Amino acid sequence: MTMAGIGQGVAMTEVSVVLLPSADWPERMEVATELVARGTTVHLPPEIVLSDGLAAAIADSRTVAGLAVGLNAADIPGPIVLVSHGRTSRLLPALALAQRSAHRLVRGYVLVDSPVPAPGLHWPDAPVWWCCTGDAPESIVKAELTARLRGFEVRVEADLAATIVIACD
Repeated sequence: MTMAGIGQGVAMTEVSVVLLPSADWPERMEVATELVARGTTVHLPPEIVLSDGLAAAIADSRTVAGLAVGLNAADIPGPIVLVSHGRTSRLLPALALAQRSAHRLVRGYVLVDSPVPAPGLHWPDAPVWWCCTGDAPESIVKAELTARLRGFEVRVEADLAATIVIACD
């Protein structure tokens, strides 16, 4: 589903935001609504449904494949900013590779209440914002130092929608 900031009385950005699905992110739709109110085009891919009992590596690869196919089939304008929440962020290096393969420019990444993904050969290939909300578990709060050492822009209890808009610039 794509939500456009049309008729909101705000200038639209040329970059589209993709809010990746995450079962543990109930505020996802609120964030999308706020971004649209700020004039940002938002794409909400559906949750990828998998069979029970899959090994973690297989589940991750199938999720990345499903997301990549969905993103490539969607008519998403401009470069994108990928926003992930929680453990979904571990999929970003593989999803970034899939987007490069499809010749889609990723402008940036925003990780929300997330552990820091392992670096890849070509990831990160764009700036990364690491955001920690007041709802983050202690294990995530402790990842702040790792995010700083990796050179990510760190935002603690900052306005999430504002940070995503900054990532679009």
